[in-house]
Amino acid sequence: MNELLTQLEATGFKQILIISSVVNYRRRLAMSLLKLLPRPCLSALDPEVQGLPDEAYDWSEVDLVLIDLSESRQSIKHWYVEQSDVAALPPVIFLDNKATVDDAGDLIRGGGADYIDVTRLNTRRLSRALLIAADDRYRRSAVSSTPPIPEQSEPTTEQQVTRGLEQETMVMQSVPSISGMNDEPTEMLPVMTSDVLDTMEHEQVENERASFLTTGLMNILDREKLKAQYEVEAKVPEVTGRNEFLTTGLISILERGKSTELELPKNHSVQTEDIPIGDGWPFTREQIEQGEAGIDQYRILQFIEVGGTASVFKAQDRNDDHVCAIKLLDDSHGISNNRERFLRGYQLIQSVKHPNIVSIKDLVSSGELTYVVMEYFPGGDLKQQIERGIERTRVVRYAAQIAAALNAAHEHDILHRDLKPSNVLIREDGTLALLDFGIAKLMAEDKSDLTQAGFVVGTSHYISPEQALGKQLDARSDLYALGVMLYEMLEGHRPYTGDSTIEIMQQHVRGPVPQLSARDDPLNPLIGKLMAKEPGERFNSGAEVIQALADAIPELIDHDFLRNL
Repeated sequence: MNELLTQLEATGFKQILIISSVVNYRRRLAMSLLKLLPRPCLSALDPEVQGLPDEAYDWSEVDLVLIDLSESRQSIKHWYVEQSDVAALPPVIFLDNKATVDDAGDLIRGGGADYIDVTRLNTRRLSRALLIAADDRYRRSAVSSTPPIPEQSEPTTEQQVTRGLEQETMVMQSVPSISGMNDEPTEMLPVMTSDVLDTMEHEQVENERASFLTTGLMNILDREKLKAQYEVEAKVPEVTGRNEFLTTGLISILERGKSTELELPKNHSVQTEDIPIGDGWPFTREQIEQGEAGIDQYRILQFIEVGGTASVFKAQDRNDDHVCAIKLLDDSHGISNNRERFLRGYQLIQSVKHPNIVSIKDLVSSGELTYVVMEYFPGGDLKQQIERGIERTRVVRYAAQIAAALNAAHEHDILHRDLKPSNVLIREDGTLALLDFGIAKLMAEDKSDLTQAGFVVGTSHYISPEQALGKQLDARSDLYALGVMLYEMLEGHRPYTGDSTIEIMQQHVRGPVPQLSARDDPLNPLIGKLMAKEPGERFNSGAEVIQALADAIPELIDHDFLRNL
């Protein structure tokens, strides 16, 4: 068994409560926990409908709580502090779509195990949070149940940081190779108008100190350092008998925002509800485990992952024993017209036959079932490769293969519109295939890119300036996203980051074109042209990109590959 899965199994987390007002989010988080923990019992609580548990609530049957702060941030934070004063709470992992250092400091100091920015949540980040929560639980219980440990010399700061980095590396390398929660979900993004951009450019942005939110390193060391840092900054003496974090004098967003949000009710008889796992599947989880699950001629072998509107399974064709992947649409929880968008995207790409585009074996829509049968990718996705680091030779070849796939799609008049590392999968032989054309469209269509008035569909970290501005798109918009990915593969991080989706989009529109760390890198001009703000200054086709790669680093490009475009 994978080392990480073994560690996660040892956490003993069985009874897990998810507190969130968003049904789709509860479901997706539950699916991810199913992949990481051995048969957890998952329940949910909608605080806006059912209220929050009061001081009489029995927490003894709950091993772990995950709390989504996004909808009722301040009210839930106040409730948590009050509960911490009167009850022995299980480990709590907080999730937020507007994560700030102040919020993290408040909740970690108040006893929370971990605090996660939802926009950066993936399988690796969730795994790390589970391990931190388990360690925090056992560490606290050990205070009263184990003999004292002999005193040892305190490690130096350098030793502490080295140890923390080693823990981070261990977790990253031991993540299962299956595709996990999407780090960059396709979103409804606001169109960046000139008024919005001008306002943002004139705002004074406060520089936050480095923290786990910006470094990505969140382990026990960071939690203790964060607590200590806030304790030093707190100037007001504690008041006996009150929860520590309310009495430090820290002026946090909790206090600033309290008056603008309604307080959620407390309920002594609050009832949680089981989370329906696979309620849209034509089979049960037990049937999968027993080898009895199937769809038409396909036998389901394994659950792989869940997205916003579909679940993916490893399957086998009973007619020829061919192993494949099935993506099963679940439009009972999604937005309207999911089925039409799903079918249209795969119908478009089904017409393109190219070695670097996913091979579609079957596309079925019959009754309540809609699914696509495609090739199976055991090698995971490009996002996972980037997290582990990619050698330069492979980066160039990967970029050439993605460019070749885009060239083929564009020759068929198809725009991808949502190109990102998690949409590029890796075969056993190391070649890449582009997939997930769920929001693809024909360039010839005389329609705006607007999904509805004032919004566009895409992913903020990879969106082109013209897509962010709600303008008409062509092939050069996909090539911009390729430039972002090429930079990320080479540098190990994205070129633009921010505390919100709008901040990231603003940088795509008006921020400086990024430069590689080595300014004399021959790929710098190529990235500059791919990521030019104006489409007219970019390459016009994937073939031009491959030729530019060959000109920049000829020894890394297979010229037979170039001739066969």
